[in-house]
Amino acid sequence: MINWRKLFLRLLIASLFCLYIQWRVKDKKIRKVQTYLVLSIVLGQELVNLIWQVIDYLSLGKW
Repeated sequence: MINWRKLFLRLLIASLFCLYIQWRVKDKKIRKVQTYLVLSIVLGQELVNLIWQVIDYLSLGKW
């Protein structure tokens, strides 16, 4: 069973780190890699892969 409180806290922490990265880092490639690493560490690799698949699907219109 999913622990929703723990998942919410992880998402909140990841969001704060990602906002900090977006604010402090000016280079887009470094920003994307750092964001990916933070999400991977905080949320777990499987969830991050799913998120990127959804983003790719929405931006490109295909998997």
